[in-house]
Amino acid sequence: MNWMKRKRHPAEEPDPLALCALCHREIGDEAERFVRGAKLRPQARQLLEGHMGTLVSMDLVSTGGTFYAIVPTPDSPAVAKGYDILFQACSQACADALDALLKEELKLGGQPDKPPAAGG
Repeated sequence: MNWMKRKRHPAEEPDPLALCALCHREIGDEAERFVRGAKLRPQARQLLEGHMGTLVSMDLVSTGGTFYAIVPTPDSPAVAKGYDILFQACSQACADALDALLKEELKLGGQPDKPPAAGG
């Protein structure tokens, strides 16, 4: 009977804070995470105001893709170490690729020129 179709429930969205910054694969609760920190130029740093303690997505100039970054709170050890944003990766390979991609972005002048989109 066609009129008795089963209701489909949308697939549950993964928690954005559990995603790899580069490949966007979900990182399990017990999985190892590879974290990288970055310092931004002063004009880009201003764009992160109001996003402290959240996940943001930023566009890549080099590939046209996006990556996720965590904006630490002012009392975070990451800020004490001089980092403005943090990236988490699901593997050493993604962390290394992310490092290379960020270096390429800097060569191309890829700093955020608009407020990042809040993740979630």
